[in-house]
Amino acid sequence: MRGRYVRSLLILTLLCSVGLVGSAQRASESARQSKPAANPAAPPHAPAGFETIVKPFLAENCFTCHGNKKQENDLNLQSFTSSASLIEHRDQWDEVVGKLRRGEMPPLEEEQPTEEQRQAVTTWLARELERIDAATPPDPGRVTARRLNRTEYNNTMKELLGVDIRPADDFPQDDAGYGFDNIADVLSLSPVLMEKYVSAAGRVARVALFGSPSMEPTLLRLRSEGRRVIETRTIPASYDVTGLSLPNAFHSIHRIPIEGEYMVRVVLGGLRPKGSDPVTIALWVDEKQMQVATHDQENAASFSGDRQDFGGQAVQMKVKLTAGDHWLSVAIPLIYEGLPARFGGPKPSTRPDIPAQFTPPANTPPDRLEQLRKRFDDAQAELAKIPVNGVRVSAVEIGGPYSYAKGPSRASLEKVYTCGHLNGRHQATCTPRIMTDLARRAFRRPVTPREVAKYIKLTEGAQKEEGSFEEGLAVGIEALLVSPDFLFRLERDRPVTAPTASYRITPHELATRLSYFLWASMPDAELRRAADAGTLRDPQILAFQVRRMLRDPKARALAEHFGGQWLQFRALESLTRDRDKFPEFEDYLRLSMRRETELFVEAIVRDDRSVLDFINGRYSFLNERLARHYGVPDVSGPAFRQVDLSGTPRGFAVTVVVKI
Repeated sequence: MRGRYVRSLLILTLLCSVGLVGSAQRASESARQSKPAANPAAPPHAPAGFETIVKPFLAENCFTCHGNKKQENDLNLQSFTSSASLIEHRDQWDEVVGKLRRGEMPPLEEEQPTEEQRQAVTTWLARELERIDAATPPDPGRVTARRLNRTEYNNTMKELLGVDIRPADDFPQDDAGYGFDNIADVLSLSPVLMEKYVSAAGRVARVALFGSPSMEPTLLRLRSEGRRVIETRTIPASYDVTGLSLPNAFHSIHRIPIEGEYMVRVVLGGLRPKGSDPVTIALWVDEKQMQVATHDQENAASFSGDRQDFGGQAVQMKVKLTAGDHWLSVAIPLIYEGLPARFGGPKPSTRPDIPAQFTPPANTPPDRLEQLRKRFDDAQAELAKIPVNGVRVSAVEIGGPYSYAKGPSRASLEKVYTCGHLNGRHQATCTPRIMTDLARRAFRRPVTPREVAKYIKLTEGAQKEEGSFEEGLAVGIEALLVSPDFLFRLERDRPVTAPTASYRITPHELATRLSYFLWASMPDAELRRAADAGTLRDPQILAFQVRRMLRDPKARALAEHFGGQWLQFRALESLTRDRDKFPEFEDYLRLSMRRETELFVEAIVRDDRSVLDFINGRYSFLNERLARHYGVPDVSGPAFRQVDLSGTPRGFAVTVVVKI
C-alpha cells in the first residue's frame, strides 16, 4: 500500500515541477530578451547638450561608418536621434564613450576631431549618463527560480534532517555559467535528475527515520601520488620530525560513508639497517595525529644478510571516524632516530651492533675459501649502501565500517520529532505538528494550513494503511523533498500593480539568500527567528547575523565553493603531473596548496580585509611542506599558520591551475 501512496504523490509532484520549471525558464528567457523599461518618474533629460554637442560631432566624425547607409559592428549612431537613446541604448553609449576616450574612434586613418571637440562630447556624455543613473530607480529584473545545486542539496539535507550521506554526489554534474555552478539561468532540470531526486528523497527519509541500512565491511586500497624517495646514507642536520612532508609518507582524501570504527592497514616497504629500533607509524586525520603504532621488523621476519626488508609487512590500526570527507595521512616520524650507533644519528639504538665476521667452515678448500671471501666482501659492500631513510609507506588500505551505531542518529530524531519521541508512542497531534514544522523549514518560509494540509493528509493516510507512525512519516517526508518549494529557491515575482517597479524581497527570502551565499545551506533556527520577527532588515540586526554566520564553521563553504570556483583551485583535485618534469609535486603539496588558499579566502572574509590582498597580500598561511617549497624559512611542523612574507620576494598569489 505504501508504494501506491508514493507513486500517486510523485506523479502529481512531477507534473507540478515540470510546470514550474517551464514557467521559470520562460520567465528567464523573457527577462533576458526584454529591455528594462524607462521609469516614467525619471527626471527629464537635457536635450540641448545632445542637440548642440553630441549630434554635430557624430554627424561629422561617425555617420560615415555608423550611419543609416553603413553600420559597422551593427552600430547605427544616426538612429540615436534624441537624448532618450541614452537610456534605451545605454550599453552602446558606454562603448562609444570608452572608444572616444582611448582614441580608438574615429580610426587613425580617418580625419581626427580636435582634442577640444573630443573632450567636450565625452565629458557631456559621461556626466549625463551618471546623472541618469543617480536619478533613475534601478530595475532589478526578474528573479529566476534557483534550483539547489549538488553542494546545496547535500548541505540542506544535513541541516534539515541531520542526514549526511551526500545523496547529490550521485546526481548529474551541475551546469556552470560564468564559472559558477549556482547560476539560476543555467541550472536545468533533466528527466534523469528528476528520477535521482525521487530516489534520493526515499533514501534520505528512511535514513532519517530508521538509520542507515546495514553495511558489510569492505576493504579499499587508497590512492596517493607521492614523491620518489631519494635514498641517503647520511643523517641530515634537521628534517621534518613528523615525517608528513617526507616522500616516505602517504596522503589521500577519502569519503567515510557512515560514522563508525575503521581498520587502517599500512603496508611498509623499503630497507633499514639491522639492529635498528622498531619503526613508528603515525596516522593523521584532518591534520591531527590520531594514533601511533610500532613495528619491530627484527621480531616479525627473517633477515637477509645484515638488513631489514620491509617488503609487504603491514601494520593495522583501528580508528573511529565520522561520516564525510577526511584527509588521511600516514607518516614515519623520527625516521633518523633509533638507527645503529655507527650511523651517528640522534637517539641511537641500544641493540647490539656486532660487526659481521668472516667465519668460513673448517677445512674449507682454498678455491672454495676464496669464493666465500668474495661473497662476504660483496655482501658487506651492499650493506654499506643501505639507506638510513629507506623504510616507507608503500600502500594504505581502509576497511569497515565496524561497530557503527544502528538506528537513526540523535540529530535526525531531534530535527524530525519536534513534538518529542515518546518511546515510539505519539499523540494524535504529532503528525500535523511534525509535517508543518518540516514544511516550514524545508520551504524556507512560513507555510499556510492549506498548502501543508495535503502533506498531512498523505502522511496520515499512509500511517493508517501501513499501521506504522514512522512509515507514514517517511511517505510525507518524501513528498516534501520532491516538492518544487524544496528543490527550488522560489521568490515572489514583481507586484502585479507595479510590474516595472523595484520591490523589496521578504525577510525569509533575504534569510535564504544570506544562508546559501555564506553557508551553501538553508537558514538555521536563529536566522529564521529574525525573519519571523521581521527584524532581519534592521541594519544592526543584519550586520550581527552576518558576523555570526561568518564565525560559524559552516562559513567554510564560502571559501571552498565560492572561492574554489572563482579562483579555480578546486581543479587541483584532477590535476595530473609529469613525474619527470615535476617530481616534487605530490599529493601532500597539492592538498596543502588548496588548504592554503582556502584559509586565505576565509581570513579575507572573516577579518573584513581588503580585496586587494588577493593581488598584493604580503602574508599567507603555510605549513612546513609549503614553506620549504616556496623557500620561506623558519616554518616547521604540519600545522598551518599565518606567515608574514614582508622582506621576502614572495607574496600570496592566487592559485592558477595549468595542465602540467
